[in-house]
Amino acid sequence: MSAPSYACGRGRRLCRDKDPRATREDADGPDALVPTLTSLDISQNVATLYREMTEALGKGIVRFDGKGRAVRGKTTLEDVLRRGLGTA
Repeated sequence: MSAPSYACGRGRRLCRDKDPRATREDADGPDALVPTLTSLDISQNVATLYREMTEALGKGIVRFDGKGRAVRGKTTLEDVLRRGLGTA
């Protein structure tokens, strides 16, 4: 999964619009992932693993080697979150 660098902020705003408890205002980047994902009923374990993966990609510990194929869809972040939050 990949997203533009601004996607995390957009996702937090969309979740906060639906449920103000969904995100912490003082959290940013990977620190916001676990509380945001768990507020959307994703398990603590999966949310933590996703944060660890995101941090590893950001620090260069894990990287894409360019092999294989990259598939990009046309579904927007807003569409995904609105459906997940039941506002579609």
